[in-house]
Amino acid sequence: MFPLAPTTNIVTKAPEKQTMKVRSVPALAGLAIIFALPTYAQQKDLADPQTTQKILAIGKAIDEAILSNDPAAIAAQHTRDGVFITTEGPIIGRQAIQKWYTESTSRCISRAAPPRPTGMPFT
Repeated sequence: MFPLAPTTNIVTKAPEKQTMKVRSVPALAGLAIIFALPTYAQQKDLADPQTTQKILAIGKAIDEAILSNDPAAIAAQHTRDGVFITTEGPIIGRQAIQKWYTESTSRCISRAAPPRPTGMPFT
C-alpha cells in the first residue's frame, strides 16, 4: 500500500479589510446624520413678538377661565363653530361647549367631599 500523501486544506478567506470598509460606510453615514440633526434642530424660525404675545394672552385667558370655573368665559375662548374634543366625543359650537362645561362642573362639585367645618381640629 502506498502511503497517502499529506493533504493540505486550502481555505480561501475574503479579505477582511475590504469587508470592514464596506460595513463601516453605513455606520459612518449614520453617525454623520446623527451629529448633523441637532444643528438643524437648533435653527429656529421664531414668530414675531406680537404673535407670541397674542398666543400667551390667549393661554392666560383660558387658564384664568378654567381656574375661575366659569363656563361662559371658557366657551368665550372658542370660536362660534369651535370644536372641543372630549373622551365622550367632539363638542361642536360655543353654546354646546358652555353647556358641557356647566354640566361637567356640576358633576365634579356634586362628587366633591363636603367642606370641613372651621375651628375643628383635623383627626
